Amino acid sequence: MKKILLGAALLFVSVFNKTNAQAVEKGNFVINAGIGLGGLDHAYDFNVSPQYLVSADKAIWEIGNAGVIGLGAFLGTKSYKYDNFGVKEKWSQHTIGVRGTFNFGFIPVEKLNVYAGPTIEYTITTGDGDYFFDKNLIGAGALVGARYYFTPNIGVFTELNAGGNINSLLRLGAAFKF
Repeated sequence: MKKILLGAALLFVSVFNKTNAQAVEKGNFVINAGIGLGGLDHAYDFNVSPQYLVSADKAIWEIGNAGVIGLGAFLGTKSYKYDNFGVKEKWSQHTIGVRGTFNFGFIPVEKLNVYAGPTIEYTITTGDGDYFFDKNLIGAGALVGARYYFTPNIGVFTELNAGGNINSLLRLGAAFKF
């Protein structure tokens, strides 16, 4: 019985799991939605939410077999609470940014998209508390990331973010390619 079930599962996977999911090509539009973890601003505080984020990239310029250059945007929000030693703070950070990506075309894994690029972010901080002060920041940084597609249009992503405002160091979530 186990052999029959295993054979049926392998047949199902081979019929329905087409290997035509491609890495990003010129003209593709990719949306990432997920969460960001870590960050340098109050990373020690246990009352910090993950950063909820969405980014979108459009692949616009093909560079031969080397890859595709993309341009995109980023939105994220994160909140903080601190109530300790008589000090009460509560604030939110909302980030908007632009990003460029170079999607490497020579990666030998067909369903894998590896990319890197610069970012420019503007963070607006709102809130109140005993020691709260408005802190709006602009910063430049870089990211490196990967997407793995389970189907031609749906996958997962992870990114490492450095520089900029660093509201999250590690970003994880779902990727949708159009």
